[in-house]
Amino acid sequence: MHNRLSSATSSCNRPGGFLWAFFLLLPSFLCSKESPMIEIPAGTFIMGHPSCGNDATPVRRIHLDTFFISKYEITNAEYYAFWISAGQQSSQHTPISYPKAIWPQATINKPNHPVIGISWYSANAYAGWAGGRLPTEAEWEKAARGKHGLIWPWGDQFNLLIQGIETHANVWQDNRINGTTTVGKYPTGDSPYGVSDLAGNVWEWTADWYGEQYYHQAKGKNPTGPSIGSWRTVRGGAWLNKADAARSSIRLGQHPSIGASFIGFRLVKQAINVQ
Repeated sequence: MHNRLSSATSSCNRPGGFLWAFFLLLPSFLCSKESPMIEIPAGTFIMGHPSCGNDATPVRRIHLDTFFISKYEITNAEYYAFWISAGQQSSQHTPISYPKAIWPQATINKPNHPVIGISWYSANAYAGWAGGRLPTEAEWEKAARGKHGLIWPWGDQFNLLIQGIETHANVWQDNRINGTTTVGKYPTGDSPYGVSDLAGNVWEWTADWYGEQYYHQAKGKNPTGPSIGSWRTVRGGAWLNKADAARSSIRLGQHPSIGASFIGFRLVKQAINVQ
């Protein structure tokens, strides 16, 4: 705490220093709680769906070992502690600011929204700092679809009536919110394993390179994506997409250096690393 206070004090000499000092002191109350991890048990699941494009076929049964995945997308508050440790404004991992998500003000205004403006490299760096890694495409898809290959995390119908509710995700078609929402806002949209926001809100970086023919070539056990590529795969759809883009087998390639207002991420940890 001494080093943090010292940094905050010296920061007051900069232009806008008092505000900057305030941001430096935020982690003590913003980042005290890490997103819970959900266990995805070992076993097979159905990967791919014929309605989601040629790059999501053939449909196959794939085996994965046990892993743990973040229940929620990584939030502004969670990312802030990493950003401070990585050098603050001078860090290469500083999120790109957007009109409704100015960094680091977003840690106060929207602490529980998913962090955005994050390149794949920054997401991957955060994952290592947090003692985890980014999910493979296969892990992400199993967490979203369950064993039986649901089209959306909650079922095979988008506006399925669950507990008297028909809206289960932050997508443009239903909500027209024009931006992110707090993580976990739609509990009826949780996957069969209880993982939130795997449809809508933000697309999510995965560990894998994107390959159009990947589903033809993927190993039958613990596949890890192509060995080389130009784009990394994002999954899940976002607030600016219609419902079809939020189907759990839709795949999209994005350049890893991009930091968009509609892409975030979550973590995976191996069973051996989770208490």
